Amino acid sequence: MAKPINFSNAQLNISSSIDVELHSKMVSRAEELFQQQQQQVFERTDRLFGKLLVFEWIVGIITAIWISPRAWDGLDSQIHLHVWAALFLGLIIISFPVYLSVYQPGKTVTRHCIAIAQMLSSALLIHLSGGRIETHFHVFGSLAFLAFYSDWRVLLTASIVVGLDHFIRGVFWPASVFGVNFASNWRWLEHSGWIAFEVFFLTIACSRTVKDMAGMAYQNAQLETINSKIEGKVQERTAQLNKKTEELAYQNAQLEAINSNIEGIVRDRTAQLDKKTEELAKKNFQLANTINELKKSKESIEQTNQELLKTNQELIDSNRRADRIFSTLAEALPGKILDEKYRLDSKIGAGGFGAVYRATHLGLNRPIAVKVFRPTEDNASAENLERFLLEGISTCRVSHPNAVSVLDAGISIEGMAYLVMELLEGWSLGTELKDSGKLSIKRCLNILIPVADVLAEAHRNGIIHRDIKPENIFLHQTKEGEVIKVVDFGIAKLVDKNEKTYRNITGTGNLVGTPTYMSPERLSNKPYDGRSDIYSLGILLYQMLAGCVPFDDGYRGIVSLIMMHLKQSPPPLKEFDPDIPDELEKIVMKTLEKNPEDRLTALELTKVLREFNNNKFPEIDTDLPRVCHLNVFRAG
Repeated sequence: MAKPINFSNAQLNISSSIDVELHSKMVSRAEELFQQQQQQVFERTDRLFGKLLVFEWIVGIITAIWISPRAWDGLDSQIHLHVWAALFLGLIIISFPVYLSVYQPGKTVTRHCIAIAQMLSSALLIHLSGGRIETHFHVFGSLAFLAFYSDWRVLLTASIVVGLDHFIRGVFWPASVFGVNFASNWRWLEHSGWIAFEVFFLTIACSRTVKDMAGMAYQNAQLETINSKIEGKVQERTAQLNKKTEELAYQNAQLEAINSNIEGIVRDRTAQLDKKTEELAKKNFQLANTINELKKSKESIEQTNQELLKTNQELIDSNRRADRIFSTLAEALPGKILDEKYRLDSKIGAGGFGAVYRATHLGLNRPIAVKVFRPTEDNASAENLERFLLEGISTCRVSHPNAVSVLDAGISIEGMAYLVMELLEGWSLGTELKDSGKLSIKRCLNILIPVADVLAEAHRNGIIHRDIKPENIFLHQTKEGEVIKVVDFGIAKLVDKNEKTYRNITGTGNLVGTPTYMSPERLSNKPYDGRSDIYSLGILLYQMLAGCVPFDDGYRGIVSLIMMHLKQSPPPLKEFDPDIPDELEKIVMKTLEKNPEDRLTALELTKVLREFNNNKFPEIDTDLPRVCHLNVFRAG
């Protein structure tokens, strides 16, 4: 066991706040902890060296077999003496130290025996290699490993063993240690000097390690002392709490007396409640009569439901017959001529129930776009055809230079429904946002003012677009410049100008519109009007300014997105761009009010955007804005 460390005041810098008795206890505990920690290091290192010695023994055998497996005498040979030496002499060297490392780890004799065995194993390896200089490094490595004990005495034992080995074999068998038959009598001193050089620095390292262990032991002792003082304080506080508990018990007795008085008051209140109960009983009797009347109404409603179910089945059968009829129609192909007027040249795009073609008006030799209805396979062809034809009606009712124009509509001789529209060249706002991320304020106003103006015209004519999003704003590139076009009135709703509509879902149970841009009243299936389009336009303007939509479901699903639209407020735009004017941010937030009654109308939005634009960019003519727009026709 190493000599204990003296934990003096000077060495440990004891705080003056700790009294002498407490310091004495801490020093005693620190010495105990130091001894425990040092003993653990000794035991752990003993077991490590036990395994290392066995490994070195096996390596020595392999080395002997590899270097000189057999000794030759002419044509006769036998197993070389080195092999037997590696096997049996190596086993003799390691047996006792390995036994001690297993059964008596941590003992002083164990680590010194291990040091002797480790150095003898190095000497045996040097001998087996014929004194090769490379194997002498095994000695230096062994000394470094023995430094794990942090005990300079072990290094001294190992150094003595190596010095004696080099001296004895250097005098009598120099070839086994130095690899030459004749060596200087002082050569062993050179090797011993290098060993002493390494041991000197390893001893310094061991001394510092021991001091660090002592410091840690004292710190742990301090912590234990502090913990004991804290426990004493806790016990003191516990006694105080017990006293307080007794006082509270006395106060509770007083409260019980007060409660008895309260019970008298409660009895009076109970009498009053009994009187109220009698009144409620009379009302319940009246409710019972009402319930009987409702039961009679229920029977009438059930009868009506039966009739509705019958009618619904008839409608389903009718839809299926219509689907069978629609499924026989072949899809229009390039080169096909509709009604001897329109030649389909190439397909531009396709959607759920329609395909858009670049076409030519044969009579005028004018390029046009033709959308051809395509039946679906989900028993919704009749409803989709209704929406397809409604797109033509809705678009025609919106007479505005920034709305896509429908030129003709009809059903061909082959039974194909089609819409003829102006051909747009350019890209969608969605494409520009994807490429640019977010747009400048000037660019946003140039795009949004015409769109708001189109919606104002649509709302005046009783049309709700219901799907305002970047993909439905097209940037039409003409010779005169860029023109903003609002497209895809395929899911628009025709309503009375002064009424709201409830219908949000198709007959096949599909939600109408894009949830990311849909207003709270539509997501909750409440009545809505044109201001639902303004909410969608507000989402779009927010995205153009911030580079992202205010509500994003991410990986959480549609339910999470709906709850954000219904409950959460959008993050301030200044979080994304501090330079956005306060006036513009107020306009955006006004369009995103949860209550539609608090939002601007399309006409009001157009007005405030124009006023802001005139104040911000007075040199720009906002009466004839050039607008960026979505790629041409969505076939769905």
